[in-house]
Amino acid sequence: DNTYYYNVTYSKQNKENVFTQLPPDWRDELCFTYFPFRAIYSDSQSDTPDNRVNNWLVYRALSLFDFPQNYGDLTSLDGIQDKAVLARFENKALLYNKLLTIDTSNPQAAYIGNPRLFSSSPPIDFAETDLGYVGSQHKFLLKIPYGQITADAKRGQLFLITGNKAIDITGVKSGVNRFMTNSLPFEILEYFPDVNIDNNFTGFGLHGVYDSKFDRVIITKLDYIPIDPLVYFDADTKNFYLQSSNEDGIDQEVFLSDKKYFCNKSWTMSFDFSTMTWISFHSYLPNFYIGENNFYYSGINGCCTNFTAILDTPDKSRIGEEDPILDIIVGVVDPVVLITTSTTTSSNPLFTTSTTTAYVPDCEFSIALTEELSCDIDGVGYITVPSPTTTTLCVRPTPLTTATFVEGYQIKGTATPIIGTATPQEACSVASFVSGGTGTDEIIPISFNYQYR
Repeated sequence: DNTYYYNVTYSKQNKENVFTQLPPDWRDELCFTYFPFRAIYSDSQSDTPDNRVNNWLVYRALSLFDFPQNYGDLTSLDGIQDKAVLARFENKALLYNKLLTIDTSNPQAAYIGNPRLFSSSPPIDFAETDLGYVGSQHKFLLKIPYGQITADAKRGQLFLITGNKAIDITGVKSGVNRFMTNSLPFEILEYFPDVNIDNNFTGFGLHGVYDSKFDRVIITKLDYIPIDPLVYFDADTKNFYLQSSNEDGIDQEVFLSDKKYFCNKSWTMSFDFSTMTWISFHSYLPNFYIGENNFYYSGINGCCTNFTAILDTPDKSRIGEEDPILDIIVGVVDPVVLITTSTTTSSNPLFTTSTTTAYVPDCEFSIALTEELSCDIDGVGYITVPSPTTTTLCVRPTPLTTATFVEGYQIKGTATPIIGTATPQEACSVASFVSGGTGTDEIIPISFNYQYR
């Protein structure tokens, strides 16, 4: 009376092999999943002196955290006092782990990782506003004895984060409120939105240093705007170029320091903690600071090297001294002077005929000349240079080093050469163009050789 049904699929042996091919629209990016708001953290490093394992290299499977996505891009994660973690987003800042607790009661959880590093306690929110508050678009963060200095360039504010508070040191009563609102946002973004404004070493950015000797913070903003409408920004090479007006169509690279193409909107200011006021503007605009005890360094990046040490000379007399490296010499190059006299010298002769020069003492001699000539000479003295008696008037010293100066370049098929001897910026542009950055062999360098010892 009973009927039994059996699905033969359960008895089937898996002997088939499946072969597939990639679809036509497949890309390498499809193999990856991006988590722009996720942070992966390592095990905590113990403070005991007998550590033999670097826990900062150990990343567990569950040691990750996804930050909120409604505050803009995650700019930076920084560890501050009390082992707290300051998470700075484009429009907000959150303080995590102000009271850090780690649950290690479950051995298995402790082994595979601690997923509650950021979620063990709610983060501290400095303020909740419709337009954002204490955001940051730069990794710039100064850790000083009073707390941390961070900048919200988009809203024109600088904050001192101390404890659970964020103090606006550019507020209404600071005296610089209007200036910061107008000048702290980066003006270059109005012309080129793709420019990186967080790299003060090469162009645009915010940075600063704490001067412990005078108890002040120095803040520098580096910003420029183009003044030539033909200047454009190449997002691939990350460089600025001047659109060519010639038929060849090859554009010339231009630099931010060239006042012919860019207007400098940078500034440097200092904040005094003893009076809690902004005290001064400064004329220097460095690309970086290095803080030390009771003093600090500042430096400017450039395209020229100043000096090099002399390690060896033929006569061993100048070892230890410094010689300038002439990467760039700016000036008008005089045309070649043709020598019409017959001579066997390797350089222009000093004198070619007998000359008589009148000399009138004026009592303005150096010590060496005063020993030979007296100011009591009456009348006019004459110095006669006789005609040369040999065919060699000037002999160049040996050994000589031959080098090349590049004045500019010319593109094949064009009649107008590009000369870069007017300003250091033009010289840098010519050097960058000729050195091979254009990817073409149609460039003819304009150069001449010189010798030196």
